[in-house]
Amino acid sequence: MSIKDFTQKIKLFWANIRDTVYSQKRGLKIKSDLFIVLLIVLVGFTSFGLGKLSVYEGQKTPISITDNGINNINSTTSLSALQNSSATQTKSQSGIVFASKSGTKYYYPSCSAGNRVVTANRVWFQSVADAEAAGLTPASGCKQ
Repeated sequence: MSIKDFTQKIKLFWANIRDTVYSQKRGLKIKSDLFIVLLIVLVGFTSFGLGKLSVYEGQKTPISITDNGINNINSTTSLSALQNSSATQTKSQSGIVFASKSGTKYYYPSCSAGNRVVTANRVWFQSVADAEAAGLTPASGCKQ
């Protein structure tokens, strides 16, 4: 077999393949095969992305909600009252109840009526007994 004969066989082989692949009957089959291949590639990329996402989700620190110590909050409590109450509670490190310097009533830090007492005028007591020993009575709107 000569090189010319070998080249002729290769040309006939490629012509046969080209006629088979690009024939009218086979045209729709190539499109459906291409669709299946693209679908498999898309599913592969999607699976890879979801796998990476699941690893990322596992590394995030969870969110935790803690109680900041505000008790007995009604739905009618306004935002400013909550802010004042939390500010009062941060200052309550020096006692359990407080009263005004010139007042006759004592208040709990969670009491909204106590928010009217200016912070500079507050006198703190370590217990309710100490406040009552000083001659103070509980505020009518402040029930613990």
